[in-house]
Amino acid sequence: MSLQWWKAILTLASLSVGARSFNSINLLYENLDDIDLSFLGTPNLTQYDGKVDFSVEERDNDECIYTIHLDFDPRGKETPPGNDGYEGSCATNSGNATDGIPWHTPRRHWIRFPEHVVDITGLNHFSMEWVPCGRPPLGYRQARWDLNFYTVTPEYRSLMVCDTFKNPSVCQYNQTSHLGRRMFTIPRLARDPRYLINLPLDFVPDPEYPEAFEHEGLISYDPDLVPANTSNWTLPTFHMTTFDAAAVSWRAMIPHNYFDGKNWVRSSEYQYYVYQTMMGLPSNWTTFYDGKRMSVEVKGSVLPDARSVCGDSLNPAKVNKDDKKIIFEDTVHSSETKKAEDMMH
Repeated sequence: MSLQWWKAILTLASLSVGARSFNSINLLYENLDDIDLSFLGTPNLTQYDGKVDFSVEERDNDECIYTIHLDFDPRGKETPPGNDGYEGSCATNSGNATDGIPWHTPRRHWIRFPEHVVDITGLNHFSMEWVPCGRPPLGYRQARWDLNFYTVTPEYRSLMVCDTFKNPSVCQYNQTSHLGRRMFTIPRLARDPRYLINLPLDFVPDPEYPEAFEHEGLISYDPDLVPANTSNWTLPTFHMTTFDAAAVSWRAMIPHNYFDGKNWVRSSEYQYYVYQTMMGLPSNWTTFYDGKRMSVEVKGSVLPDARSVCGDSLNPAKVNKDDKKIIFEDTVHSSETKKAEDMMH
């Protein structure tokens, strides 16, 4: 979804209410430059010497596949790992970590994807976060990296708010606003409500205590794969989040214990979706650690409308193979474009 598309939606929403007042919340969203995006954190990956590149590949079976490759130095993390299981330093009211902020406070770093990457993948921006205490449920409450790919704009995520409670902060189950209630609107299939659209098989919110986070959405995963305790979680895995019955993020999670103290380690995972309408969602990813840097590759199908980048047989347009690789690193601060800088090779 392009930034211009969301501009149109937000503007139409403000006009549809009829007469407007100068203190209307809709008036605020008529100018995207006025939206507070501080919740996103630091608008670059500099602290971790993070580098991201993007490429597409036409395979012999006529598949058109994109690859997003992330390379970063995990030694740049803000704090040491906290205690597993929300104990010790990670107790819910344990005070501040070594960087001077509470252990459970988000530590996000992010970049926007260039518009042509959005058009090819349907993914809008990326965020990486060191989570020194982990997050629920059960065995995932340990130090980890979260690498998040969002299908919506940062401006849209600013609307993903709710009434909160607990520490770390999560959305209450009884919400007082329509935006808060949308946190718990899940994308069930009308003909088979056991399954959720655009989520992998068996992915659901926590059956007892569904966890939804402001600006992130409602967490879904396979309950049968949740580690019984922190010592049982040793390999990277992923969750997804939804908001207002739509998938809004795909979230790779890498436990600190997976690579800590090792000279090298490699892992990969593949997943099918139940009923997929968002065709660019990642379906295959690999992690590799060489003792110093972590590399993560995420793959997915190029959106049907963008298959010309692979030379679709139905579309004679071709792209020189040498021109398919794009490298981009940091978000450019510009009130006019707010787009990531890209360099064509």
